[in-house]
Amino acid sequence: MKMRYAAYGIAALLIIASWIGNIAYSRYYRLPEGRFLVHRIEATDTPSAAFALVYVANKDDKRTIRSIAVGGLPTLRFGPANGRQELSRQTVYTFMGSYAGDPARKSALPPLVVRDVDVTFDDGQTQTMRVGEIIVYRDDYPPREIDSPVTVTATTGGSDHSGSVTALVNREAELTGTTSAWLSRLGQAFPFRVSLIDAIGQPATSVKPESDYPVRLVRGQHIVTDYQFRFPAGDPHAMEAYNLLLTHEFLEADGERTEYRVDARYVPDFTESRMKAFVRAARREAG
Repeated sequence: MKMRYAAYGIAALLIIASWIGNIAYSRYYRLPEGRFLVHRIEATDTPSAAFALVYVANKDDKRTIRSIAVGGLPTLRFGPANGRQELSRQTVYTFMGSYAGDPARKSALPPLVVRDVDVTFDDGQTQTMRVGEIIVYRDDYPPREIDSPVTVTATTGGSDHSGSVTALVNREAELTGTTSAWLSRLGQAFPFRVSLIDAIGQPATSVKPESDYPVRLVRGQHIVTDYQFRFPAGDPHAMEAYNLLLTHEFLEADGERTEYRVDARYVPDFTESRMKAFVRAARREAG
């Protein structure tokens, strides 16, 4: 009889230990709360361009996001959550932003830097949440009458986070530079190449931004911008979301300065191991 009670006691202890272990294991791989990725974004406040936010939540979270507001951008609206990726314990969502109207200004203003947003959940609670760093350019509006000397004719993108944009040169100008706020941060993780083609099907001439600028552009040429986000294994920046406005700057024959922007975007694809690393980092930050 004593042996039987002892066996029952051992079995109960094993069940309790397993239960405690499962709780600890579950908590270890849970986010303390839903959170946005760190975003490194360039955008504008005109109706033609906005940006998306990426949010990660535990799959059993009870509350959901109802709305997102960004200070300084009163016409910016975010649509409902779109499921991007399902993992074993978390879901990755995107919220696409769009402008509901024109900017309430008539001249250019310094860029607006957004580091947090106000999130309202379906339970009525509002919380200020960090989103990284979003630089919103507030250019002349309405836009100046002078247009860029090039017209985009083709864009392509690949599942390997690469892209290419081809533009036709409409009039002579000098290409004086190619810039983005995030080039220095990304470094070799964002290789890009600018090439000139005299005619489609002809060999391309590569332009080295560090040495070949300024470059004379001739009407009828094509300017091709190829890029790729290529993060080395283990790079923590690979878990951030990027939106570069790779800006080609031109000097016109009459001395006017114009530009055109290549929109290069990156959202990480999470594996289970990468998500575990993301959760561990969030738990360390939360203490």
